Amino acid sequence: MLISEYCITPDVFDISCYADKKICGLYLEQLLSFILEEAIVCDLCTGKWSSWIKKSPHSHPHTKFKILATFKKEGRIHFAQNFCSGNVNQYEYENWLDVAIKYYKRNPSTKIITSTHQISKLPKSVHKDFKPIEKIASFPRHSSIRLERKTAAYLTILKPIFKYSNSLMFIDPYLHLGHKDYREFIQLLEAIVKDRDEKIQSLQPKIEIHTSCQNANPEDMKASFIKKTKHLGLKITVYIWDDFHDRFLISNLIGINLNQGFSIGNPKDKEKTTWQRLSRTDKEDIEREFHPDSSPHKLIDQFIIN
Repeated sequence: MLISEYCITPDVFDISCYADKKICGLYLEQLLSFILEEAIVCDLCTGKWSSWIKKSPHSHPHTKFKILATFKKEGRIHFAQNFCSGNVNQYEYENWLDVAIKYYKRNPSTKIITSTHQISKLPKSVHKDFKPIEKIASFPRHSSIRLERKTAAYLTILKPIFKYSNSLMFIDPYLHLGHKDYREFIQLLEAIVKDRDEKIQSLQPKIEIHTSCQNANPEDMKASFIKKTKHLGLKITVYIWDDFHDRFLISNLIGINLNQGFSIGNPKDKEKTTWQRLSRTDKEDIEREFHPDSSPHKLIDQFIIN
């Protein structure tokens, strides 16, 4: 996965769980860097987790005003299902560990970061997806991924991105809905609606599609986009440019270089493609490249589907 959901147990922020305050701060800085690169944090019990940590007298001073504030500012934290029972204000670390395990069992793709103190209390059946904060430097990083050129494979990677992004830019010069290689692209757009839970369903992401009119009539392209996407109930801004080559997915959470865009291969083949994470600098540069006020490309048409 290029981006994953993580639960973090509150003891990770507790100075007393480390040799000293300085070491705790260093681990939290590494945690922040890791989350900002490739993770979404679950605010367990619909926000009670972050509130509990902010109130805890044992949390590192950076926790409230730097770590959690940055998670929120960067869109890296989301309300998670409520598996709490009783008075949360009286919770101990063991209670939060139990909540994290319940969430993990309901959402098995989730990973959990905890302290060494809590790892020893875990049932062996869940050990593989629990990461001790003390080993964060060796957490597996995934800068690229190989996957089959099939919609199902794409959706596996895109699900958390679609679910939690505030903005999505589909950039592909060959993205013509009438082309056979893009015959299932509508399924990707449908997944944006399907994957967003009730809490964020009303907060529809800003969606842009950037394509080019190479070997195609812009008016025909416009008619096809409107006909095939209007039923989705999504507000989509489509930009048709004169010419460009590279293909990307850009969201507020991640930028991905798409080797062959959103095209799919023959269903009987096992042809693969490579998706690669972009650096923050490159992601921002691409956003500027495809902004209508600053793009080096010539804009042929722009329209909104609503």
